[in-house]
Amino acid sequence: MSTERGPYTTLHNLASVVNFLLPIDWAFRPGVCLWLVHLRGNLSRITQSKTTKPWISQFWKRIVDWSLVVIVFLVGISQMAVLANKWVLLDRHQLTPTEYRTYLNVDRGLKFTSVAFGVLLEMNVIVSFIGLKVSQKRMNFVDPIATRLLVAVLPFVLLDLLEYLVFPIYAETHKVNDYDPNSLTLADTIISGVVRVGIIWGLLSTMTIPNVVWGPGVAAAGLGYMPQRPQPPQQAFYQPMWQHSPSIPPPGQRPHSVQYQSPQNPPPTTHQLSTIPHNP
Repeated sequence: MSTERGPYTTLHNLASVVNFLLPIDWAFRPGVCLWLVHLRGNLSRITQSKTTKPWISQFWKRIVDWSLVVIVFLVGISQMAVLANKWVLLDRHQLTPTEYRTYLNVDRGLKFTSVAFGVLLEMNVIVSFIGLKVSQKRMNFVDPIATRLLVAVLPFVLLDLLEYLVFPIYAETHKVNDYDPNSLTLADTIISGVVRVGIIWGLLSTMTIPNVVWGPGVAAAGLGYMPQRPQPPQQAFYQPMWQHSPSIPPPGQRPHSVQYQSPQNPPPTTHQLSTIPHNP
């Protein structure tokens, strides 16, 4: 068999690198979101001195969350390995038509599995965001991190969920002759890129909120941040003259009347004329 490198060898190598990084992204972004939910849920419970844990902070919820994250990562790595092996054999001209169809079927099955668990993971993140805010509201706990997750991250997670569903369903329900596969792939790449940037930006923005409390026992009860204390007014460098001299009244006040006292030893009222002696 010929081992000559085909024209698509470089393209396949780049695609293998991208497919290796994609499972990390699929599992990392939801994992960070769920970690923040667990962290803020425990903080609100400890700060409010609650004995019962909310359902988002219970042990079974953690098992479900991290199990979904691990499954999505492992399925993505398996799909990457199958594609990389198929491309290596294809570039070396060592792949028979029967083996090629087998690789396609395995890749298709792994793709469906990845989409199914990815949808479950995204729905879990959405429910966790909403559940965190509802539980904190019941405990009267003000948390700017939970608010930022709802405002800045949740919309992009919803778009990611739709992207998980729309493109695979459209590709499976339409024939290849009915649409352009390259255009569909380009649209999927653009939308998924915008969604990833939006989620990462929203997560990074939680680190820029000032005075946020990340551990219990620091802030006051019912607050997830440190309230700013009012600063004392600074003394002006210039002080008016009436603050230095007690005899000068402040503005708006009349001067005190001063009684005139005659001096005890008044000066002489008459002046003696000096006599100039005459010369003899």
